[in-house]
Amino acid sequence: KKWSMLLRIPKVGARCWLAIWSAIMVLSLLSARAYGAPRTPSIHGSRSIPNLALMKLSAYHKARGDDVTWYLPLESYDKVYASKVFTDSHIERNNGMVVGGSGCGDLKKTLPPEIDEMKPDYSIYPDCDYSIVWFSRGCIRKCPFCVVRQKEGGIRPVDPKPLNPNSGYIVVQDNNFFANPQWHMAIADIILYGLPVTFQGVDVRGIENNQISALAHMRHHGQIKIAWDNPLENIMPDIKRLLAAIKAWRIMCYVLIGYWSTTAQDLRDKETALWADLHAGKQNLQIFDDRFIKAQVQGTQRGLRTSRRLDFQAVFLAEEPYWQSAILNSQTENVISVPHAFSVTNAGNAKTSPIVTVTANTTVTLAKLKHVGQDETMQYDLTLNTTDVLVIDVAAGTVKVNGANKLAGFSGTFWRLDPGLNSLEYDGTQPVDVKVEWRDQWE
Repeated sequence: KKWSMLLRIPKVGARCWLAIWSAIMVLSLLSARAYGAPRTPSIHGSRSIPNLALMKLSAYHKARGDDVTWYLPLESYDKVYASKVFTDSHIERNNGMVVGGSGCGDLKKTLPPEIDEMKPDYSIYPDCDYSIVWFSRGCIRKCPFCVVRQKEGGIRPVDPKPLNPNSGYIVVQDNNFFANPQWHMAIADIILYGLPVTFQGVDVRGIENNQISALAHMRHHGQIKIAWDNPLENIMPDIKRLLAAIKAWRIMCYVLIGYWSTTAQDLRDKETALWADLHAGKQNLQIFDDRFIKAQVQGTQRGLRTSRRLDFQAVFLAEEPYWQSAILNSQTENVISVPHAFSVTNAGNAKTSPIVTVTANTTVTLAKLKHVGQDETMQYDLTLNTTDVLVIDVAAGTVKVNGANKLAGFSGTFWRLDPGLNSLEYDGTQPVDVKVEWRDQWE
């Protein structure tokens, strides 16, 4: 059931699979002043997967002299707290129950400052032998299956909370660790902890060589987890750069299926690519999407064992759903005043991913290109010097200046061109030259 829930893609924070067993966790408290002698705490739910909000609430109330225990439906309490992580999990709300978390329906609901600042109380999870740590909150991306950007906003550094006294390793829960502008300091903190580390997921799109080197030289608990979420992005070049520095058996690749893609794309663009480029090269990258797939492509049958955890078999036969024009369309606008409106036309009947190039003709401190019809904006906030060239490749999910990765300077959305006429608008520093390139795409 765990893995089928993962494949259902509930609207949760980015790769929050660690909380799958604690989708509903309820914490209750008893007032020592009202009930006299403290009662023996009881635990309901997972005792090994910690919930940060509940640990802070426990610490806050214990500091006030309250007894804290796990919720039992037939008991009476002064106050009951529930942390609901997933939107499709169910919880019976009692009168006075305080419910929070990304699954509660209010993404802007947060803990009061005096509670949020508390040191987590790991004692309510006596079997937990690791620490959960955040060095940043938010994300640079706006993946539609994820609520992180709505809930936490753009990426920003945060101070990590104290560790679990019984820690044997550290779980880094950052949504996009290397997009944090202070990731160097986070690496230094991890080294000072002196404990093995596991990341909930590393975004390898455009990962820099010094970041790969940092990963290679850390002590890891288990495998290094990466993800292939978007079938429209080819991350094989980044994976190959990763494998040049890190043995493939140390890497686990999570593959998101059934979202932004058809079955044919999943087979061709993900499993088939990983098989051909890695397994044929005697590498041993673990493709972890929990399926045994028998794929028949152009009359050739090939079995791909991607996991031993499930024993069912799926057989698919499908044609390629998209095709693109061989002609690369290009339109360049010389912007001398803002806002500068213009339009481009995708002659196909399916969305297509553009490449946007901004050439600075002066010192540029802000570059924004808005898709008016979608009300979505690509924005670059770092300084561009005269003649610098900014390239935003939507399909690849990369942002580069003069060929160097500058993803940390990007905010907004990697929007795509709709079929037909697309109204665009540049705003920011000028003069600049803005070039939009795209291929018409059909399905």
